[in-house]
Amino acid sequence: MVPSSPDPLDVPLDGDWDFVYSPEAGGDPPVMPDESAFAASINVPGYWDDQVDRMKSAPWWSQAQFNPDYRPVHFPLPEQGPKMSLPYLIGVGWYRRVLDVPADWSGGRATLTVGGAVMATYVYINGSFIRHHRGHNTPFNIDLTDHLDYGHANELVIAVSNLDRSMIGGCALNGHQGYTAGIYRSVNLHGSGPGRICSLFLRPVDDRSAVRWWADLSAPQGSPTPTSLRWRIRSLDGEVLREGEVPVRQLDAGERYRGEWDVPAEGLEEWSCWNPQRYIAEVEWVQEASVWDRVEQAFGLRTLVRDGKRLRLNGRPIMLRGVCDHHSFGQHATAPLSVEYYRDMIRRLQQVGYNFIRCHTWVPSQEYMQAADELGMLLHVELMEWHHLGHNSPPPEWPGHELWREIIQWSRIHPSVVIYCLGNEQLLDEQNLTFREQAYAEAKELDPGGLVMPQEGMRGMEYVWSKDEMPPELLTPEPFPHNA
Repeated sequence: MVPSSPDPLDVPLDGDWDFVYSPEAGGDPPVMPDESAFAASINVPGYWDDQVDRMKSAPWWSQAQFNPDYRPVHFPLPEQGPKMSLPYLIGVGWYRRVLDVPADWSGGRATLTVGGAVMATYVYINGSFIRHHRGHNTPFNIDLTDHLDYGHANELVIAVSNLDRSMIGGCALNGHQGYTAGIYRSVNLHGSGPGRICSLFLRPVDDRSAVRWWADLSAPQGSPTPTSLRWRIRSLDGEVLREGEVPVRQLDAGERYRGEWDVPAEGLEEWSCWNPQRYIAEVEWVQEASVWDRVEQAFGLRTLVRDGKRLRLNGRPIMLRGVCDHHSFGQHATAPLSVEYYRDMIRRLQQVGYNFIRCHTWVPSQEYMQAADELGMLLHVELMEWHHLGHNSPPPEWPGHELWREIIQWSRIHPSVVIYCLGNEQLLDEQNLTFREQAYAEAKELDPGGLVMPQEGMRGMEYVWSKDEMPPELLTPEPFPHNA
């Protein structure tokens, strides 16, 4: 049945959560502590290390463990040695909150969105483990529909762990902040009708004459009758510029469906670093008078294509004059979550002539990308590094493809993001090259207009760090070790 409320509902879950810390996980998934252990509270969003004063009176605080590689900063800095990360708390943090889920949500969909957490996250409902997520760069969604007790109180527990620091790295984890853990962005519970709009993406067609819409839909129980998608383009001040409706055929249970349609681009200005014009797109999934779900987001229309050795932004030649952002935030350690912070930073860079930022082995926050969208700064986002003993090929258990897809899906809605990159200076052996070929195809499937860089620094081809990294038959030693 359709929820009695005709409109989708968002329930923000920010604020104080019951909290317990443990230095060990006790298993995978981690073993949930007794209810009596939740002797502290913690704020969401926020990092653990910014809130240790709220934990010190809890009986488990005496077990706290901290980064063993911490060294006080001293000058001159050593040429080699541990990363200069802070003495961050190490272990598992358990967040608990009681949700009163309305009875009329039964028959609809309930989706939990975690805006960001460092770095492995596990979700439990009423004591049962539901799903885990690895990675720290992007938001992620978890479907809770089949696990909630509708019309009653439900216990939601989210465990966040930074215990496994051996596999994933990158500048967002290797800098001063290190593996500083916690749920660092907002948490939200979204209630919709029997189907949900999973994502919305707008981009120009190849000749820039039309706007192509992708609305990815999920209908776990199917739709017994046809439905439709009502769409609208508005200016930032609310004026409706285009609107219409497209049909959605009857869907089978569990089917994932992409609504795809084109709208003439006439009269819509393109987004660029010279004119960062944006609009608002809105889509409603409707069945007769019922609104199953609604998505609204800003977008900009732009193309960046390679033309020989040139790049053309909306057909106009452009040179990328860039800086490399190593996730260095001296005053904060962790990345600020203020849009105004990034507006100020980007304005300063633009004043001295830059139009492009490479984020070194990390993905900027939604606030960072929003500021770049508003001001016309071009961004390069990058897959994090992985660490694996013996070589740099992705180990079988490394969730690289899943993380890569998430990065593209959460970044492609921002016109400022023009390049997706598969990492930095990893050793390019055959297994690693195969991974990059597959990931390139995935990127083009998710964002056909996005540019993809296989790697920053072609280690194993252009150069090696040591001669034993390359098979002797491939090594050319002069004028430096490389694969000729």
